[in-house]
Amino acid sequence: MTDTGHDTTLQLAGRRLREERERCGLRLEQAARELGVDRSVLSRVENGERGLDSILLRRAAALYEIPMDRFFEEADRGLVVKARDASGDTTAATEMAAWVQRKLDELRFVREEIARLGE
Repeated sequence: MTDTGHDTTLQLAGRRLREERERCGLRLEQAARELGVDRSVLSRVENGERGLDSILLRRAAALYEIPMDRFFEEADRGLVVKARDASGDTTAATEMAAWVQRKLDELRFVREEIARLGE
């Protein structure tokens, strides 16, 4: 955090990258392997200690199934989806919650695009 209390672009992008990785249920090692980078590189990016280039940004957006600009926006913390099945197993419920979150993200993106078109 800076003295003003606001994230720098580097810190924001790194934090959002971590949030999206966690939302998708990936460990740092798994995400790094999928993104084609070393675990330490991804860790430094997520901690705001290293920038991310356009290739890593595109790969991450594809892996996390989000538009690239999402890494530069504050996360919407208005809704948290959690669920479990009757046995207490959270595997299927976690997948369902991730699906619901993706649908909510898509809806928000469409609303933003509509708003931009109306400007």
